[in-house]
Amino acid sequence: MADTIFSYGNPEMVDHTPGSAVTGGKVVVVGNTPMVAHRDIAANKLGALAIRGGIYKMIAVEALSAGTKVWWIAASSKVDDSAATGDKHFGIALTASTADGDTIDVFHNPDGTASA
Repeated sequence: MADTIFSYGNPEMVDHTPGSAVTGGKVVVVGNTPMVAHRDIAANKLGALAIRGGIYKMIAVEALSAGTKVWWIAASSKVDDSAATGDKHFGIALTASTADGDTIDVFHNPDGTASA
């Protein structure tokens, strides 16, 4: 299952060659930065990952307010508003959620430098 669904925007892309196959929509953490594969990438083949700038539909782990910073939780493939050990800053929630499992729109801005 995809971790994200690209909605719109102009994401910045970077080259990436994964050691194992990556499915489109998956979040791939490179160093400390969560990036998004828009298309499938075969193992050991050059592909591209979005490093920032797009709007993605993601699953929230709890009730979240719009405008809240959110972190990627690899273990659950969801986002939340508190950084636990190993969680990676993903961006800003653009829409609110009321409970675990709600889909929200998130602006991918892991380093805080991109603008919507």
